[in-house]
Amino acid sequence: MRDLGEDVLIISGIIEDAQVASAGELLYLYKETNSILKEINREFKEIYEQTSLEATKERELSIQSINKIIAASDEAEIVVKAINYKILVFFVVLFLLIMIYYYITSSRLNNAAVRAIALQEKALSASRIKTQFIASMSHELRTPLNATIGFAEILNTEPLTSSQQDYVGRILISSKSLLTIINDILDLTKIESGKLELSPTVFSIQELLEEQLILFSKAVGEKGVELCVSIGNGIPEKLKGDADKLSQVLTNIIGNAVKFTHQGEIEIGVNILAQDGAKIILNCYVRDTGIGIPKDKQSLLFTAFSQVDSSITRNYGGTGLGLAISQRIVQLMGGVIKVVSQPGFGSTFSFSINLDMVESDEKNTFQTVPLIDKRKSTSIVLGYKNTIVLKILGEQLERLGCKVTLVSSLLAVKESLLNYSADILLLDTELFDECTADTVNAFQLEVNKKIVIVLISPLLRGNIDFLKNKLGVDSIITKPVRPSDLLKISGRCSIVPGNSSQNDDFNTENSLSKYRVLVTDDVEMNRILAGKILSKLGATVDFAENGLAAIDAAKKQFYDVIFMDLNMPVMDGLTATKQIRAESMCKGSVIIALTACALVESRDFCINSGMNDILIKPFTLKSFHLMLTKWLALNESSLVDNKFKEGESVLVSNARSTEVNGELL
Repeated sequence: MRDLGEDVLIISGIIEDAQVASAGELLYLYKETNSILKEINREFKEIYEQTSLEATKERELSIQSINKIIAASDEAEIVVKAINYKILVFFVVLFLLIMIYYYITSSRLNNAAVRAIALQEKALSASRIKTQFIASMSHELRTPLNATIGFAEILNTEPLTSSQQDYVGRILISSKSLLTIINDILDLTKIESGKLELSPTVFSIQELLEEQLILFSKAVGEKGVELCVSIGNGIPEKLKGDADKLSQVLTNIIGNAVKFTHQGEIEIGVNILAQDGAKIILNCYVRDTGIGIPKDKQSLLFTAFSQVDSSITRNYGGTGLGLAISQRIVQLMGGVIKVVSQPGFGSTFSFSINLDMVESDEKNTFQTVPLIDKRKSTSIVLGYKNTIVLKILGEQLERLGCKVTLVSSLLAVKESLLNYSADILLLDTELFDECTADTVNAFQLEVNKKIVIVLISPLLRGNIDFLKNKLGVDSIITKPVRPSDLLKISGRCSIVPGNSSQNDDFNTENSLSKYRVLVTDDVEMNRILAGKILSKLGATVDFAENGLAAIDAAKKQFYDVIFMDLNMPVMDGLTATKQIRAESMCKGSVIIALTACALVESRDFCINSGMNDILIKPFTLKSFHLMLTKWLALNESSLVDNKFKEGESVLVSNARSTEVNGELL
């Protein structure tokens, strides 16, 4: 194929030649031009055909590409539709599975809920049955215990031979041990039901600790173990808290210390951990030199019914409830109980409690121990065999402002008296090889010095005045030494020569001779016992065997105090109390519930019926006396409004307040 541009140039040259050419030449030029034009036309046709072919091919390729794209799009649509279908199927299946699971779970939950409700009802029913059983057993056990303990205590005040006194003492110990077990079981029931509550009252920590010393004095005296109290600086004279439960904790811990200690000493201590305004945190501890507790057994101490030694050949008995109950009480009082012990080296139980300070009525300050005037301090030579107790007693006397010289032998006592000017000689009789009138008189002659001599003696039997005169000393106090004894010795309160506060008899003869009392109880044994006790106190006593008889008696005669049993035939004590308050001439009398039985009503209902206070059986001479003197003193001061103020109840008996699931026992 020729170049088209060349053909165009040839034609242009022919046209220029034609302008000057002849006819023959023109014909030739025409033919030449026509030949060239045909060639051009042919070339144009070839170009056109070639171009059309390429365009067609391009178009076909485009169409094929579009078709492939459409096909791919169709395939993609099919895939997407398939995927969407699968997703839809997945979610449908998932939804169905969820619904099936929900249905099954809901059904199971409903069944479980029904079962749980049934089990709860069954547990509550069992708890109610257990509570009713314990309440019934409490009544059945306390009623004979009331007579046993009461008559034994009355018998103990009568002239008896030494063997008879021993028998009576053993009866009392055994009866009170049984009573302790009953109280522990009742307390455990209250803990399990969540009904163990605190009843705050104003109390003296010193008096509370002294009660513990009195309680265990005979037991430690018989074992030859020393028992002493250490009261820290700055502890207020009066505090507010649940004194009854604090005493219960101390009794449990000290009782264990006495049980497991055969020599050495037991120290009861209290000091201040923290103080913030009207709040105070005390740390109480009981340290002993007993057998100790293995480390791997200490975790069992606060578990109910657990014993460190639970084998059949164990040397020490017990229910294993005391410390478990004590732990719960301490927790209620905002504290923690701990133990540090090592076998062969004794144990130390300590616990913290939160108490309220008591605002003084006389001035806007809190009551604290009065400051000691050092210029008027008493000079004392203290001779004591046990060096640990010697140090503790010396610290207590120094806190009371005394100047104390501590010695642990008779020779050292003699040297101290020769070298120092002392007002009082406080002497442990165990420093003598044998404490007799001859040895004491010989010692006094050897000292040859005018000085007040106060002997500290182990548990004594007999008349203290007689022993004092026989030994030729100014006074005798018996172990364990009480804080009030140290107060007297320090000169901060009067000391009565020849009389130990520890051995003062509970003298109540004719102390209530001007009062008339009505005792209402359906059990004849209880009426006889209460009558004997009240007669010893000097009161005039009448009796009623049910509530209706009490109402009749109250209509005919005014009674200063009415003791009212709760569960009685004919008419119960609650109904009788309401009618006496409304109709009789005893509207202003003090009415005290006298009970050992379980009530469906709560304590508040009992008090709201018109009673002033509650005395729990078994009752004793002391519990009657304390209850009567409390309310009769208030009555004479016109302070009785015949409404019980919560927290002021004096549950003065050998029993603790026993309220279980809102029921008073």
